[in-house]
Amino acid sequence: LGVTIKDVFQENSTLGLSILDVGIVKNKGEKITYLFDTDLVLDSENYSSIDDLDSLKQQLAQDFEIEAGSVQNGYYTALPAAIAIQYSFFAAQNVSVSSYWVQRLPLPTAQKSFRANSINLTGHYDKKHFSAFLPVTLYEYSDLRIGLAIRLGPLTIGSDKVLSLFGERDFNGTDLYANLQVYPFQLWDRKNRTSNKGVQCYW
Repeated sequence: LGVTIKDVFQENSTLGLSILDVGIVKNKGEKITYLFDTDLVLDSENYSSIDDLDSLKQQLAQDFEIEAGSVQNGYYTALPAAIAIQYSFFAAQNVSVSSYWVQRLPLPTAQKSFRANSINLTGHYDKKHFSAFLPVTLYEYSDLRIGLAIRLGPLTIGSDKVLSLFGERDFNGTDLYANLQVYPFQLWDRKNRTSNKGVQCYW
C-alpha cells in the first residue's frame, strides 16, 4: 500500500510513502514446539541418515521434550510488516540522490519473522552506457554498511557491503550481486514509420 508524490520540496523530486508486507499466511502443516536444556549435547550422527518426516519427529522426541499442548494442525504467521519512506532528487546533471527509511511494525504474536530497520542514502551518477552507485546504509540503526555498484551498458555488478569482500575483523555476512538487463526488441513508431532511437535502452 503506497503513494508517490512528485516535486516535493524541489522540482524533479519524488517522495514515496508505503506500508510493506501487510498480511497473514495460513500454514496447513503441523506445528510442534519443543523444549530443551541449554546443556543438551546432540549427536549429529543421529540426524545424518534421516530422510522422512516421521523419522525426524521420532528423533526429535528422543532428544527434546514436547511442550504440553503445543501440537497444532495449522497455524497463522504474520508477514514482516514495515513502513517505508523514500525520497529522491536530481542534485546536478547526471547526478541524483535517493534515500529511504524502513521501520518495522510490531504486530500480534503471530508474527515470527521481522524486517530489519534501516536508513539508506545513495548517490547515483548516470549516463547512457555507464552508471555508478554509492549506497550507505545504517542497518538496525547501529551497523554502518557502505556499498558500491557499477553499470557498464546492460551489466551491473555491486555489493551493499563492499568492505566485507576484502576482509573484516567483525565479519557477519556479505553480498555480491549482478544484473544483466537487455531489451532485444526494436521500438517502432507506427505514425512516422521509423524506429524510435530516442528511447534510452541499453541494447
